[in-house]
Amino acid sequence: PIEKIYSRAGYLVILADPSLLQDRSGRFSVLDSRSWRIPRVCRSSCTAEVFAMEDCVDNLTLLRGQLAELRGLDMSRPDVAMDEVKTVVVTDAKHAFDKVSKDSSSWGAQKSLAFSVGALREYFSRKNMYLRWTATENMISDALTKVMDTKHLRDTIKKGVWSIADDAGLHS
Repeated sequence: PIEKIYSRAGYLVILADPSLLQDRSGRFSVLDSRSWRIPRVCRSSCTAEVFAMEDCVDNLTLLRGQLAELRGLDMSRPDVAMDEVKTVVVTDAKHAFDKVSKDSSSWGAQKSLAFSVGALREYFSRKNMYLRWTATENMISDALTKVMDTKHLRDTIKKGVWSIADDAGLHS
């Protein structure tokens, strides 16, 4: 029998101390998480990472709006209000990070990726929007997409402390 092939994606949305933006450890709480099968087969891991990032950013748009409203910001211009909510998207996929954060026009075999990358670049060009890279060993959401030991994910959520740069040796 032919085995079905598919790509998976996953993310955690956390509310965290501002210290995480300065590459220090900080307390956090999980607001949302999702693990799902991407509706189409991706030709590369970069494509899967970009599609997952795009879905995460869509969810973050809603959450940024809710946080702006909770802070009492003027919601007559939601885009301006949301720009006051500092937001960081963290990936451990260096190739996807480079594709989104650097001006590159090489798309390889999957040209449709250009639309997703363009939308993400526009999103990360907004005020208080950041894209960061972390080492795979430090990425807490990997267990949402791979068959692997979930100890790092469980321990990090239980502690409620993390660092994007893992400079505090939190993962060791």
